Amino acid sequence: MTTADTSGLRPLDDWTDEGPAPARPLFGDDRALLRAVLITWAVLTLWKAWLAASTNVLWEEAHFFTAGMHPDLAYPDVPAGWPLFARAVELLFGSSVLALRLAGLAVAQLIPLGVWFLARPLVGPRQALWAALLSMLLPPLGVSGTIFYPEGALQLLTAVMLGAAVRAVSTGRLGWWALTGIAGGLGLFTHYRFGVVGLGVGLFSLLTRDGRALWRRPGFWAAGVLAAAGLLPALLYNMREDWPSVAFHAVNRHIWVWYPQGLLLHLAEQLMLCTPVFFVGLCGAAVLARRAWRAGDARAGLVLWTAATVFLAFTVIAPFYRTRLPHWPFLAYPALVVFLPAALIGFVDRARSGRGRRARAALILAGGPLFALVGALGVSAYDLAWANPERVPETLRPQLQTSMEDWRRLEPDLQAAEAAARRRFGGEPALATAGHIPAARLEFPGGRSRVFALDDPLDEQTRFRTMRRAWGLDEAALSRTRAGGGVVLALPEPTYLYHAPEEVAFRRRLCRRFEGIQPERTVELPPGRTAVALFTARVRPELGPEPASCPLLPQVYLARPERAEAVEAGSNFYGAAADRTGVRRVDILVDGKVVAQARLGLDPPGGRVDPVLAYDPAYPRVQYDFQLPAGLRPGAHRLSVRATAGDGRLIEGGGRTIYVGG
Repeated sequence: MTTADTSGLRPLDDWTDEGPAPARPLFGDDRALLRAVLITWAVLTLWKAWLAASTNVLWEEAHFFTAGMHPDLAYPDVPAGWPLFARAVELLFGSSVLALRLAGLAVAQLIPLGVWFLARPLVGPRQALWAALLSMLLPPLGVSGTIFYPEGALQLLTAVMLGAAVRAVSTGRLGWWALTGIAGGLGLFTHYRFGVVGLGVGLFSLLTRDGRALWRRPGFWAAGVLAAAGLLPALLYNMREDWPSVAFHAVNRHIWVWYPQGLLLHLAEQLMLCTPVFFVGLCGAAVLARRAWRAGDARAGLVLWTAATVFLAFTVIAPFYRTRLPHWPFLAYPALVVFLPAALIGFVDRARSGRGRRARAALILAGGPLFALVGALGVSAYDLAWANPERVPETLRPQLQTSMEDWRRLEPDLQAAEAAARRRFGGEPALATAGHIPAARLEFPGGRSRVFALDDPLDEQTRFRTMRRAWGLDEAALSRTRAGGGVVLALPEPTYLYHAPEEVAFRRRLCRRFEGIQPERTVELPPGRTAVALFTARVRPELGPEPASCPLLPQVYLARPERAEAVEAGSNFYGAAADRTGVRRVDILVDGKVVAQARLGLDPPGGRVDPVLAYDPAYPRVQYDFQLPAGLRPGAHRLSVRATAGDGRLIEGGGRTIYVGG
């Protein structure tokens, strides 16, 4: 194979000249450019460290930490690498959110070095510095490390693997092939998505003449063996546990439907996340990589095939994969950013005058770095708003859509419920919640090491039940080890209980699993999107008979408006109310005052509530609807429902925070 020297591409240094020929470099000599790179790196490090110290924990971070506390070959959703890294941080620094995030940040902040390592043999020393600088300004790479998530490690390993591979292709040295395989193995040990990077290398080696020549090199085979070793623990785990990762990623987690608008959404997301100028520039970078390959540089072909495979793989499935995530194509960008400086140079150089060059340079600045800066400020404001929701204006709180509540706020109420359980049943009560996700949130950073998960429908879907069973922290283990003892149940309130048969079945089973269930309190986590109901109960050694009534299934149910929903007067909302003596009346209360009376006796087509409410004489006509009156002040309000039973009893329910628009 022959290689072409592309190091002669002119550096990105001529935006300030007055004519077609360059006048002076943008940052002077290479030392000045290096200084600009280091200053940018330091500023970004400080900004991301500040975010790491200021924002709430995501459930995925809690999951990685909790999984790492139970070392295994792999887990249902991910290989073992990232959870074991969390375990190493815990051993060194304890159960600290800041320590965990700073460890992830330290990995992510090596990405510019990895990009420089990849770029230097391809485009020369100065453009390699530019590529490192642009990797920090490109949001999909620059924002990595603000939370403890494996994306930054995957991006770094992509750059290192390709950087070693291009050197191995040029020199044939076994050491570079070994580093290629080690980086690939670490990537596969960190996340299955890294397999798409390996797929790109594989396609290049099978479908191109330059790639097929690699099969004659022993180092290429050695790299493949080392890379495959990274996947071996996960393979053994899946064979042992009946392939939970395959079920999770290919079947249960995602919704496979024809979704044609998904392609446009996917491309629009990438355009905005990269910034418009950088996204177009990356497309130009792919063209330049192809030109270098066609000119004889096999290394550029390897890099291009890898990046194109990653991006196109997730683009092809976008119209079919409704639950795709925006960060999936990001692993293409560490490779393409290598050629981004030359693409931007070409755009500026094609201007016919000095004024045109300055205009194009200004367009790059406004549509790239400045656009990214505005986005970074927006992300910072959003994350800080989640960390301090009470300080957000009430009319803006419904915009806090993601699940970033601070579950540490539950601690005083959990302690009060545990005290109630000790009074009722004696001894130290167990703590149980619906499934693995809320359990992980209670375990980290709350510090509760033994939270039982009760095999909720989501755990069946994700196969997290497999993991909790191995840890001795599932529903069966609770009955086996704590039978006859007290327990505090911390159950997140579902959005559509009686319109979700699987959720009803789950709660009916819990009413057979426990006896003496008594509600203690319901805690709403700001800004009100999540509520956790606390109960005390006694653990049965085995499932009991179906009870006459189940305290986990409320008589008064409010489906809409949802918790923390932004509402307008005149909109139609609905729920259900049932009682063995029937229901005479349903009143709607806002801030404790009756503002409307609901219309009773509804059974809308296709929206019938679960037969568990058939004890009401009027079933299936047990639903109601209502409208909120005009004149409510904008902002937060407390909405609740009060039903009057056939025998005159009052039944309260449905309490939640809503936000009335201005």
